[in-house]
Amino acid sequence: MEKKSLHEILREQLVIKGLDTEKLSRLTNIPERYLAGLVNGDPDKFPPAAYVRGYLLKIGHYLD
Repeated sequence: MEKKSLHEILREQLVIKGLDTEKLSRLTNIPERYLAGLVNGDPDKFPPAAYVRGYLLKIGHYLD
């Protein structure tokens, strides 16, 4: 079984739910630039570490 990275899982779930980072940003009130960094696996664009856990919890709520 192949393990998927977080950004691969996020990307798949966005497709399944018919969302993009812009719409997810509106739903979660997370800045789109941070969502794009998480979805694209670009650590240079991640939010400060103190915010990551809370953001992932919000994202998980909307993506199940």
